[in-house]
Amino acid sequence: MTHANGALGATPVRPSLLEVRDVTVAYRVPGGGANVALSGVALAVHEGEWLAVIGHNGSGKSTLAKLMNGLLIPGRGDVIVAGMNTRETALHRAIRQTVGVVFQDPEDQIVATLVEEDVAFGPENLGLARDEVRALVQSALDAIDAQDLRLRAPHQLSGGQKQRVAIAGVLAMRPRCIVLDESTAMLDPEGRREVLDVVARLHRAGTTIVAVTHFMSEAALADRIVVLSEGRIALEGVPREIFGDRERLRALDLDVPPVAQVAERARALGVGVRGLPLTVGEFVTALP
Repeated sequence: MTHANGALGATPVRPSLLEVRDVTVAYRVPGGGANVALSGVALAVHEGEWLAVIGHNGSGKSTLAKLMNGLLIPGRGDVIVAGMNTRETALHRAIRQTVGVVFQDPEDQIVATLVEEDVAFGPENLGLARDEVRALVQSALDAIDAQDLRLRAPHQLSGGQKQRVAIAGVLAMRPRCIVLDESTAMLDPEGRREVLDVVARLHRAGTTIVAVTHFMSEAALADRIVVLSEGRIALEGVPREIFGDRERLRALDLDVPPVAQVAERARALGVGVRGLPLTVGEFVTALP
């Protein structure tokens, strides 16, 4: 585990798909002055990895997410996506095809009255041929296991189904990376499970995932975790390293996943739980 913006030795070296280079972002506030959301952040997102970004409210998580496909341009520093600088306006179309963003509220991304029309919206706006659009819609719906939703009206769907449709709309643009900005925050447990199942399947297929989340159980599924605090990277490491330092997390107003909390309580009651289980499966294996 590294403190501040250090390199992570435990993570296998992979090519960087996205680089955040010494980025600072400040928002103007009424009456003058500025609120610094990010300060001197340096980060590489590797091809094919699942990166979780966590931190307390106001730590800069959503600002970082918006930087990753040029929705926000840093005040200082650069964001490089597959060799393209987000400062280059002419490259924004290519950048947003490379990195797609799924927001917290799926209603912000659903624009059509039928699911298949909504998923087709992005490819159609690229001017692709009808047969190609149809194939992309088919592929995207297959990826989220939602062919049965194809002719449904989005307003009739559950929260989890709507978020899966929002992901399909991004997938139809054939991105190499998907950024999920608190995309499960408004969902019930079943909806969260639906979305996480899709994310895990996409990751196994090679899609790069950046998941901004406040659920520690979701962060535990990632290959690597970055912890933001006051606009800076406070911790960086694999999940077991991050969650192994509970006192440091508490100092940052965070905690370990619920399963790890249960394991800790079980030990206090005399149950010999081994190691640091982060998932239910690990907890069962860790029992004596």
